[in-house]
Amino acid sequence: MNHQTFAKKMHPYTILYVEDDQQVRAYISEFLGRYCKKIYACESSEEGLEIYNSFL
Repeated sequence: MNHQTFAKKMHPYTILYVEDDQQVRAYISEFLGRYCKKIYACESSEEGLEIYNSFL
């Protein structure tokens, strides 16, 4: 898949990204943020579940 196809495919998505390593989380969040509609990044599954439940 080329860059343009990836960008078009990812644009409508909102992503919840859970990663405990702060540097990895920052890097991946920045990358995904360039392509996705919205990204929520957190460091624990508990925090991720709270974010997820807030959208139900």
